[in-house]
Amino acid sequence: MPALLAQHPEATLVFEDEMRYGTRTEAKKRWTRSARRPQCPIHLGYEWGYLYVAIAPHTGELCAKYYSHFDNDCFKDFAQEMKRFFDSPLLCLADSATPHQQKNCPEQVTYIPLPTATPELNPVERFFKDLRKHLKGRCFNNIQQIEHAIDFYLDMYQRNPQTVISITKFHWLLICKFRFILVLCLT
Repeated sequence: MPALLAQHPEATLVFEDEMRYGTRTEAKKRWTRSARRPQCPIHLGYEWGYLYVAIAPHTGELCAKYYSHFDNDCFKDFAQEMKRFFDSPLLCLADSATPHQQKNCPEQVTYIPLPTATPELNPVERFFKDLRKHLKGRCFNNIQQIEHAIDFYLDMYQRNPQTVISITKFHWLLICKFRFILVLCLT
């Protein structure tokens, strides 16, 4: 990894992942009186979409876009979007999903796969957990309603980059004068 960072000294380190969202209500825990069953509205919808997100943990910058599915073409389009949004060479770390390949990335975007079956290494997963917390227990009748709710929270995160930094700053990412040194200790 140090050799890769030496090859791309001006590159921005970003993490990328996708979140599936839909109209099916995700229940959450509720407090009720003793011996009372909690009531929770549920909607069993069958509309789905994917939220693609790229985050630069050191600045809290967040690039997000909706897609109807998860495939090579969508990832290619999102990689172009990342390149335009961050406007610098990128080192993009993501899981080893099928569309996540260097051939699907434009010039100036270098894809680095994270180890297989290690979602805990991707800070975007922690961001998705925080975002889902806001959506739990709510009924959405159509895909536009949930996208409107997600837009509201994405706007909140984009206006408060410190919140994104606090969610995505992992102990193995060390900030050193706005440059990252990536230390992965895998045993």
